[in-house]
Amino acid sequence: MSTALDQSYAYKLTYNDYLNLPDDGKRKELIDGKLFLMASPSHRHQEVLGELFSILHAFLRDKKCKSFMAPYDVRLPIYNENDGDVINVVQPDIVIYCNKNNVDEKGGKSAPEIIIEILSPSTAKTDRITKYRLYEAAKVKEYWIVDIDNEFIEIHVHNGIKFVSPVHYLGEDTIKTPVLDSFAVKASQIFPETFTSA
Repeated sequence: MSTALDQSYAYKLTYNDYLNLPDDGKRKELIDGKLFLMASPSHRHQEVLGELFSILHAFLRDKKCKSFMAPYDVRLPIYNENDGDVINVVQPDIVIYCNKNNVDEKGGKSAPEIIIEILSPSTAKTDRITKYRLYEAAKVKEYWIVDIDNEFIEIHVHNGIKFVSPVHYLGEDTIKTPVLDSFAVKASQIFPETFTSA
């Protein structure tokens, strides 16, 4: 999703501040206490998001892990903050939690097992650098980056200390993941034919 930094705050915001922001209809994230405003996603972004979420949701039916799609707040207390003092609150495109104690009615309250971000031109740097570092620090077990322009999926697996070298899947490659035992989907299935005339 497109993001743009709002620099109108001179101090680090917390989750409590985030909850008290004016309800202006705009989606927001906090990264290291800085406010990011999220623009509407592209048509292609939504096509791929819908396809991938449908695949994961169907696979996880009747399993202990569950998938959630944006908008869905994920608090990442990487500094061991109390809940209201958390300074990282993100809305990834898709998250997967395998422990129901890590979610509540407000969303995720700790790092999920899997975070998936679908790249947009305006977010590629944030997703590949800023969020990569955040998710690594939070010890997210797997970080999937979905490149819709080049139609490949890049999966970073955490070894308990850091993300190791990513594995790339494209075309007829079968995506496999340590977190989701027996999950096997061809990369091409995630990129449906677009439903536009142009």
